[in-house]
Amino acid sequence: MKKLISILLSILVVLLPFGTYVFDGIFRKQEVILCSCFLLSAILLAYIIFLTVTKRRISVSISVLDAGVLLFFVYSVLHLLFVKHFETGETVIYKWFAVLCIYVLCRIVAHKNMLMYAVVLSGFVQSIITVLQKLYIVNSYNIFFDVTGSFNNPGMLGGYVAIAFMVAIFLLTDAIKNKSLPAILFLSLSTLFLFTAVILSDSRAAFVGVLCGISVYFYPKFRSVYNKHKVIFTTVCFVSAISVGLLLFNYRQGSANSRLLIWRISADMISDKPLFGHGITSFDQKYMHFQAAYFDENPDSKLIPVADNVAYVYNEFIHITIETGIVGLLCLLIVFYFAFSGKRQQLQKAALAVLLVFSMFSYPTEIFPLLILFPIIIGSFKTKRLKKIHLHRSIFAAAGFALLCC
Repeated sequence: MKKLISILLSILVVLLPFGTYVFDGIFRKQEVILCSCFLLSAILLAYIIFLTVTKRRISVSISVLDAGVLLFFVYSVLHLLFVKHFETGETVIYKWFAVLCIYVLCRIVAHKNMLMYAVVLSGFVQSIITVLQKLYIVNSYNIFFDVTGSFNNPGMLGGYVAIAFMVAIFLLTDAIKNKSLPAILFLSLSTLFLFTAVILSDSRAAFVGVLCGISVYFYPKFRSVYNKHKVIFTTVCFVSAISVGLLLFNYRQGSANSRLLIWRISADMISDKPLFGHGITSFDQKYMHFQAAYFDENPDSKLIPVADNVAYVYNEFIHITIETGIVGLLCLLIVFYFAFSGKRQQLQKAALAVLLVFSMFSYPTEIFPLLILFPIIIGSFKTKRLKKIHLHRSIFAAAGFALLCC
């Protein structure tokens, strides 16, 4: 049963990018989320029924990471109930329920490596489409860009293939150690195409994410050297970070200034309601009011030319702070702290580092295929076990009934 769940999740990872934009004329993005939510709920329900039928008592191991994820979702639900001052679309609820289902299923499956290969395969397919678009053999899905993969813009493509590229590097080194020729051939080809796609996407956030991911991956190998030359390493890293930052800022200065304006006004939104935020999905409904107020107070601002009708924060940490407050941000940071505090598992840490850095300059939670990479990667971590609970199958039967009612 666990292997079947791994296979179904892997298929979902590979196919989901196609359902978001390629079939947009047939299935809108909201419907893709609803279908995914239904499918994941059905898989989870089938597993609960399987356990209820085959076992009288069921053991459930709760890790510190599970506790952190549960804390974040409980806070989000309470926030949705008590801090909501306007209508929240059902799609948002379905989307995050699907994320929770994927996390639970990833904790269940024993074949977590299969999911990592699925991420690589999905990115590999996207990179092939990207190359074909660059050669004008396949049309882009946005008339303003040559390459988008199966996404609507190259930025999202860049983040997706960057994560797959990071995973492919680790799996390739592992395959070389195990002398697995088929895996070496597939991963070598995938790495080459994925690297090409990262370059063609022209995404600054993806470039920085890959650099940080590689640093996280190789850090344990150079820890002893770092401990001997801390001052030199720290100086080199600091100068490199400043240089890369200035280079990327000047590469597309208009876009960078636009993000700076958004973050400046977002700071006003946070200071207005710092503790619990404005409410989930409040950003796009309140931002323009704060932007208008900012320009009323600063009519001579040099950022007026880059002002626009804004829908995204381009920084998920700022986004969550605006909507759920500092308390919500702390709940999320606890999850990431538990994930990175575990020993080894450099694959998961490097992939998560790429995704988190990308999240600082983009909006992956708004793109469902990118969003589900969070629970897949985090759900693959092995962290300290907090408690092992033995439950009677009647409790699982009740959980399955509740899921069915939902």
